[in-house]
Amino acid sequence: FGFWSHDILGPGDDIELFVRWIQWGSYSGVMRSHDRGLSSGSCYTFPTVEGDCPVVEPWNVPRKYFDPIRQALQQRAALVPYIYTQYRKAFDTGLSIIRPMYYDYPELENSYNGDRFGNFSQYMFGDDMMVAPIVSQSDETTMTIKTIFFPPGIWIERHSGIEINVDKEDGEIMKKSFDLSEIPVYVKGGAVIIEKPCCEVLTGGARQQYSTLIFSVFPGKITGEGFVYEDDGESSSFLNGEFAWTSLKYTRSFDINNTQTFECQISTNGSYSILPQNRNVIIKLVHSTIPSFVSINSKRVDYSGRQTTAFSWNYDGTDMTLVINAGNVEVSQTLNVQVTIPELPISSFSGIKGYIQRSTLAKRNLDEVRATPGSKNGNPGPSEISKVSMTGDSLTFNSNNVLVFNSILSNFSTSVDAAITELNSLQYFNSNPFIQLFNQNTGHYALCSSQNCLLNHSGYKKIREEGYSASPLNPFSVKLIMFRNSENITEIKTKSKRSDKIPKDQFSNENEIEIGYILTSEAKNLETHISALRN
Repeated sequence: FGFWSHDILGPGDDIELFVRWIQWGSYSGVMRSHDRGLSSGSCYTFPTVEGDCPVVEPWNVPRKYFDPIRQALQQRAALVPYIYTQYRKAFDTGLSIIRPMYYDYPELENSYNGDRFGNFSQYMFGDDMMVAPIVSQSDETTMTIKTIFFPPGIWIERHSGIEINVDKEDGEIMKKSFDLSEIPVYVKGGAVIIEKPCCEVLTGGARQQYSTLIFSVFPGKITGEGFVYEDDGESSSFLNGEFAWTSLKYTRSFDINNTQTFECQISTNGSYSILPQNRNVIIKLVHSTIPSFVSINSKRVDYSGRQTTAFSWNYDGTDMTLVINAGNVEVSQTLNVQVTIPELPISSFSGIKGYIQRSTLAKRNLDEVRATPGSKNGNPGPSEISKVSMTGDSLTFNSNNVLVFNSILSNFSTSVDAAITELNSLQYFNSNPFIQLFNQNTGHYALCSSQNCLLNHSGYKKIREEGYSASPLNPFSVKLIMFRNSENITEIKTKSKRSDKIPKDQFSNENEIEIGYILTSEAKNLETHISALRN
C-alpha cells in the first residue's frame, strides 16, 4: 500500500468529508481526483435521475471548503521534490514513501495501535514527516479532536509551528484540536524539507525540471542534512547512472552570549542530459529571528525589505521564518552560507504561527457578523484579536528594526491572553437555536427552527446552528424577521441582502414580524480557535 491511490470523489451531501479526503490524498504516495464513473454502474442514469451520483468539483464548493482544498493541493505541488526523492529511495531500498509507524519505531508498542476504525490513523510520509489525517467529522465549531501518538524526539507541527518535545522512551499520546483548514503534519526536529514553488507551472509541473529549490531547515538539531533526487523524469536513463543528488548539510554553534552561527553547504553530485545549468536557490531557517549578518560564498547578503529579491534576505513574519535568496546560481557551484543570529528575545517560537493563523480565522468569523470588538464602540484603535492576527505582518514590516521586532515578540504572549479575555467577554446565547441550511445545487439558503421546516428542506445541507438573543441592544446580533406567505407557511430570514431577494409575490413587508436577534455559532466558538493551542 506504499503507493496506493485513493479514488478521491466527493459525496454530494458532505463537502467536509471531501475536504478531508483531498487533504489525506495530498499526503499519499499517489494522488488522484476521480469522478463517479458516470458511464457505468449505478451512475449510468446520471444526470437524468435527480439526486443520483452528484458531481462535486473541488473548485465549485463554498468558500469555507474551497480555501482548505486549495491549500492542500498547493502543499502537494510544493512537495514534489520531496516526494520524488522518496520514490527514488523506494526504488533503491524497497521502502515506500507511505510507512506504518512500526516500520520506523518497531520497538514502541503504540506504533501498532492503528485499526480499521480510524484510531491512531497516522503514518510516516517519507523519512522526515509524520501525517495523521483527519477521518472524523467536526463539531459545530469546525474543530475536530484527534488522538495522535508521538514517538520520542522533537516534532514540529507544520501549520501551527508548535514544537513537541517527547522525551519519554516509549513516546507520548496527545489529544489535539484541528480546524477544517489544518492538516496534522509533523516534521522531525532538525529535518531539511526540500520543495519548489507550488504554482510556477500549472499543468504537468511534476515533470518539469526544478528552476527553483527551497531548502527549509527546521529547528531541533545542531547538525543535519537533506537530499533531493533528480533525473529526466521521462526515461529509464537513470538505470545508466544519469541522475543527480543535491544536498544541504548544516551545523549550528553558539557562543557565550548565546549568539547562533548557522553554516550550511549546498552542492550537487551527478548529472544527466537536461539537468539545469542554473537555478534559483532559497534557504529558509524555520523559527529564526532576524540575523545580524548573512553571507554566501564569503560575500555579504543584505536585507531586501518586504519583497524577496535575488541575493538578499528578508523575514516572513506569518511563517516565523528567515528567508535567504541566493539568486540564480550555477548548479555545479557549491554554495557556502553563513548566518549570525543574535540571542532570541523569547524562549521559543513554538506555536506563534498557529496563534496568528487561528486569530485570523476568529477575526474573520467576527467580521462576518460585524461583531469584531472595537467596531461598535467608536474606538478607532484595533481590538486585541486584531492585534494578534496582524502580528505576522508587523514582524515582516519591522524586520529591519531589531528593537521593535524584539518588542513585538516579547509582548506576544500578553497580547494572546488579552485577546482571549476579550473574546470571553462577548455574550452569546444558546437557547432557541435556528439551523441554517444551504442547497448546493440551487445556491439557496434557509433558516429553520422547527422539524417540519427541516423536513421541507430535505435536499439542503446544514452549515451551522445559530443562537437566539431577545435583546436588540446586543451589538453582536443580527435582526431576525419572520415572513408569512399566502399559504401561511412560515419562513425565517435574517435581515440582510438575502432577505431582500425574497419574491414579492410570495412575501410582503406587511407580513413581517420581528422576532428577535441572532448570533452565529461560528462567532460563539471563536475563543476555541485561539485557546485550542493551549491544549
